[in-house]
Amino acid sequence: MPPIPEASARGPSSGTLKASPFAEFDAHDAACAAGAAAPDDLAPRGSLLSPRLSVSGSGLVRTLSRTASSIASAPRELARTMSQPLIPASVPPPTVWELWRVRWRMITAMFMIYVITLCIFPGFLAEDVKNLQLGSWYPVILFLVFNVGDMVGKLLPHFRLAPGQTACLLLSLSRIVFIPAFYCAARFGAPAAVMAILTLLLGLSNGFLTALFFKLSPIGLRAIVAEGTAEFMVIGLVAGLNVGCYLGWLWLLGH
Repeated sequence: MPPIPEASARGPSSGTLKASPFAEFDAHDAACAAGAAAPDDLAPRGSLLSPRLSVSGSGLVRTLSRTASSIASAPRELARTMSQPLIPASVPPPTVWELWRVRWRMITAMFMIYVITLCIFPGFLAEDVKNLQLGSWYPVILFLVFNVGDMVGKLLPHFRLAPGQTACLLLSLSRIVFIPAFYCAARFGAPAAVMAILTLLLGLSNGFLTALFFKLSPIGLRAIVAEGTAEFMVIGLVAGLNVGCYLGWLWLLGH
């Protein structure tokens, strides 16, 4: 292939000389090779780089070198950042004594709820309460009244009620009046309506206080402490069920 003329070429129609189309590119390359920035008039037309952004060959090499080193060090920087702890050191879990000290009144209140309830329901209502008109349906009706009251009572704590722990314990202990009330009603032959009202109040207070105490027990506590107190509340409930069942059984034996 014949070499491209460097100087000029004569036009076919006009007798004038035209400059070589590669002359300005050759001048630009020569300026870059000399280590100086290409002047504006030597920047090649149609270049993607504007004349003011043209850099020398050595500057471009340094820029690419810094970019490559930054890209290479990015994974190490990311790994160092991820290895640092994002949260403070974990706090040791609370002890059993600490959990008991935080909510002992409410746990005791939960225990007393079911001790008192199971002393009366279902053993006493099934064995010691009689009615000539209703016969064997009388205990069944009382069981229904108790369960309806318990269900309604569990729905009531959705209202904004927030008594303190001491108030919760006093509310639970106040239910002890049900024991002499049921005893006197059965002994002196109270009407069926009176016994039904007592049974309804027993169920309402049982469901209401149970749901209320479970709702209030985790309020204001850290998550790990709230979880521990909830477990203590369940233990108090189960213990109350067992003690109440045994007391009710002893009551039946005494009769």
